Amino acid sequence: MATIVLIPGLLGAGLGSLIFIGLDAWTGYGTFSLRVPNLPPFTHLDVGMFGWALAIGAAAAVVTFGIRWLALFLRPHVERRLLLLTPLAGPQCIEPLCRTTLGGSRPPGRGREP
Repeated sequence: MATIVLIPGLLGAGLGSLIFIGLDAWTGYGTFSLRVPNLPPFTHLDVGMFGWALAIGAAAAVVTFGIRWLALFLRPHVERRLLLLTPLAGPQCIEPLCRTTLGGSRPPGRGREP
């Protein structure tokens, strides 16, 4: 059980270390290249921001349990036809992310930057 918990954390720590320490040596870009442009300055944390963080965390937990429930529900159906259904399921999972990231469709009012 500890392995299930430790491996994602260690992987995240290793990737964070690689990005923030080793990025300059490999690509020639320093950590300045990770800066997000046009962010307003942050002044202070108030109760409302903390409440939103808790609400978003709780919503993420609910979504996670929903995804797990769906995976466990589909597992017996996919296991019978593993070779056929696994390649078909991959693009269905990745398509919304690719569409949004590559600019295929965006939420209303969020056009491309000039």
